[in-house]
Amino acid sequence: MNRKEKRKRISENNVEVIIDVDAWLENCASKKVRHHTTFAENFQIEFWYDKHYWDRLHLGDDDGDRVGIEFEYVEPLVIKSFKHLMYYSLKHRDLLFVNHPPPRTRNIRIVLRQTYTDKITLNIAVEYHFVSLNKFEVTIVTAMSIEDFQLGDNQYAIEFNEEESTLYRLVNKQVVKVDDYEE
Repeated sequence: MNRKEKRKRISENNVEVIIDVDAWLENCASKKVRHHTTFAENFQIEFWYDKHYWDRLHLGDDDGDRVGIEFEYVEPLVIKSFKHLMYYSLKHRDLLFVNHPPPRTRNIRIVLRQTYTDKITLNIAVEYHFVSLNKFEVTIVTAMSIEDFQLGDNQYAIEFNEEESTLYRLVNKQVVKVDDYEE
C-alpha cells in the first residue's frame, strides 16, 4: 500500500512580520505620525506610617481594637493606589493629591477604600508629598474598617474592586461619583 505523506502546512508561527520604519501611522494625536523613541520614567515612593495609625494598629482606640487594619491589608492597597491616582489626576484637573512644600495648614488627604469578602470596608487616609522630581513620600495617617467612614468637604476617595476603581468626592455633604477606571 502506497501512502502519501501529509503535505506540510504553513504555520502562523513561522510568519515573519515586517515593520516599515518609514510608514506613517496613527496615534492619539494625529493620523500621520512616525514613532521616534520610547522611554520609561521611574518613581521612587517611600512608604511611611504615622504614629496615629501605629497606635490604632497596636493599641486600638476608645472603642477597643481596630480589627482589619493590619499591614497585610493596608500596604497592597496603598501601593496599588498610586497608578490609579495618577490616572485620575491627569484626567481631572481639580484632583490634586500631592502636597508640595512649603507645608500647608491642612495637608491634602485621599481616602482609599476596599471591601474584602470576610469583613467590612477598609478605609485608609493617606498623604502624598513631593520630595523631588522622581521621589514621593506616602504616609498612612489612619485606617478604619467601618462602612460609614466620613469624608471631609471636597475630599476625594477611591474605592477599589480588584483592579478596577471608582473615584468619589464629597460635595455639599453629598458623595458624588466622579469617574471609573476599568482595565
